[in-house]
Amino acid sequence: MMLMVSNIGEKIKDIREYYGISQKALCDGICSQSYRSRLEKGEINVSADILFLLSKRLGIDVSFFFNNYNLSNGDYLAITVNEINEARRFRNYKRIEEIVSLELKNPSVNDNLEFKQFLLWNKGICIYHLEKDIEKSIDCIDEALSYSLTTNKNYSEREIEILLSKAIILFDSENYYGSKENFEMITYNLKNNIYLTNPRIYIRAYYNYARLLYVMEQYYEAIDAAKKGIHHAKEKLISSAITVIRQVLRPKI
Repeated sequence: MMLMVSNIGEKIKDIREYYGISQKALCDGICSQSYRSRLEKGEINVSADILFLLSKRLGIDVSFFFNNYNLSNGDYLAITVNEINEARRFRNYKRIEEIVSLELKNPSVNDNLEFKQFLLWNKGICIYHLEKDIEKSIDCIDEALSYSLTTNKNYSEREIEILLSKAIILFDSENYYGSKENFEMITYNLKNNIYLTNPRIYIRAYYNYARLLYVMEQYYEAIDAAKKGIHHAKEKLISSAITVIRQVLRPKI
């Protein structure tokens, strides 16, 4: 199916150049460079499957390219993801383990690598909390990251969350230098990612990074990280709160 939406190629080019992704790195394994070039110039329309893969490589949701367009969350995968996220919010790791184990046995999971990445990430979290096996947990999280469709210059929101889980586990296991290496990747991508939808990621990242730096006796760096976390808490959450208040107070028509 060809998508007849204007400015898609222009948006792809803007995001690619913003992240400094080469033309070859963007289209590697997805399409030819001549196809990418003609698409960015607006000479051809993009097919739905190629746009999906390009959006994943760029680390953004495909809905970014459409005005007033939202992906449906009513299908089975969305329900499963929501259930796991809810269980993780309440630290119900037993329930997550049950769901993940069941889903990973489904042969069709290999048809959706993004979903498989999500499952492996949560499996790694469960291994850490339930089995207390740090090495096995990290191996599982690294396997999840191996399914990344982005480049190392533009981790997606989910990949940043996965890295954050890894950094926290390494910190808790007193592998401070390994944890710091991951936090440096996280903060780099937080600074450069233009399509983060969850403002709490900033706060969790800088809070835990400040904790790590304090333990490592890098006090000035710890204070700087804490200040950045406070700044984002004020900027992102207050902005979100204002949006909610406006929606509540908006006159009903």
